[in-house]
Amino acid sequence: MPLRLKMLTEEQCQLFHEASVKILSETGVRFFKPEAVELLKSHGAKVDGNLVRIPASLVDKCLETCPREFTWKGFNGENSVTVRHEPLIQPAVGPVFIQDMENGRRPASAEDYKNVIKLMHALDVVDINGGLPVDISELPSEKRYLFMMESMLRHTDKPLLGFCLNEQLVRQTLGVFEAAAGDDDIWEKGHFLAAVCNPLSPLAVDEEAIDTVMEYAKRNQIVMSASCIMSGVSGPINSLGTAVLQNAEILIGVVLAQCVRPGCPVLYSVASTAGYMKDASFAGGSPDAMMINGPCIQTAMDLYNLPIRTMTGINSAKEADYQAGMETGMSVLLAALIGGGVCPQCMGVLDDIMTLSYEKLIMDRDTISRALHVRKGLDFSEEALSVDLISKVGPQGSYLTHPDTFKNFSKLWTPKYMNWESRANWEKNGSMSLLEKANKEYKRMLAESPETLLSPDQEKALSRAVEKFAI
Repeated sequence: MPLRLKMLTEEQCQLFHEASVKILSETGVRFFKPEAVELLKSHGAKVDGNLVRIPASLVDKCLETCPREFTWKGFNGENSVTVRHEPLIQPAVGPVFIQDMENGRRPASAEDYKNVIKLMHALDVVDINGGLPVDISELPSEKRYLFMMESMLRHTDKPLLGFCLNEQLVRQTLGVFEAAAGDDDIWEKGHFLAAVCNPLSPLAVDEEAIDTVMEYAKRNQIVMSASCIMSGVSGPINSLGTAVLQNAEILIGVVLAQCVRPGCPVLYSVASTAGYMKDASFAGGSPDAMMINGPCIQTAMDLYNLPIRTMTGINSAKEADYQAGMETGMSVLLAALIGGGVCPQCMGVLDDIMTLSYEKLIMDRDTISRALHVRKGLDFSEEALSVDLISKVGPQGSYLTHPDTFKNFSKLWTPKYMNWESRANWEKNGSMSLLEKANKEYKRMLAESPETLLSPDQEKALSRAVEKFAI
């Protein structure tokens, strides 16, 4: 049975929800797009200019129409995943720099973007690919996301992340996917793309977020309704207060998506942390992040019964060092125990999501695998209790060569990259550090990665799609 860490009682979950709904219905939210204001008004919200007050009845109605789980399909219909509460690992979202041992830290290039997509496809712990694992500053926006979508479709068949953009660019990226699929009805045949949409904390939603929610919801694609608050900066200094505000802001996206298309898939997505009050900056490695996110995740799971997305793995380290491993490891383990769901930011990030490290991306594979193993909890079957086995082996017996050991030893967690060998064996094999091993491994994976996963006909369709939607 999976282990589960809870922060609230059942009664506290209800009070937590009521506090958030009170904010939505009394304080209200500013929407910076008239179409969204009119849509919400037509569903019973009270409107004063661009200030929208969302009643509890509308929140309840929209929570009822959200799917409790859904299937997220890969481009070719393979590698699909079921989205609810089980952990699903996705790439980082937002780093603008890339880093490795030889070249140090530098702005990410188009080639780096393709490399990261290939590595995410190859790594066994990664379930979802695409999106913005690194940004590409060398390309203008009208070409950047077109290139990214092309690279995603060519180099992975795992379920894909899209982008939160203005209406024109959202339609461009969705159009490329549709044209590459060669099916005008593709959106009615499943959920293929997801986009994360954040409000402007506190309590405002800009045009890009609104455009993305509306365009994705219209096509029955996945809306990741997120909130990214810094306590003491864009939210209350008290962790519980920021959690209440975060819950309210996530519900904003849920309500908007369901008003556009009832039943479209929504991921309840937490992404808040504490501010570093020394200079009022983002403190991704803070343990207070899970003190903020934990109550929200629990409420989403136990009260709303919604699929979840849990920000995890962020650290403030500048190098792939002890701090990076410790902060990432603690965050990943807490996220796995508190909830799970789709997990971003736990693959390769450094420097509060500003940088992606090729080596850390490899090393994080073991960190994540370890946390997921612990989350599984104990098998409490009669066989696992081992009473008959212990009786048969008896005092001073050995289990090493017993058939039960050979049958079950692979159930123990073993690292793929971390070194558990004796020091003598480690020295015999060249005394390679974990960082050096990871550097060697990511290069091997890229060297063995195919140039495309698409058939010749699919390549032609993709090229035509990119040409059609080029701006």
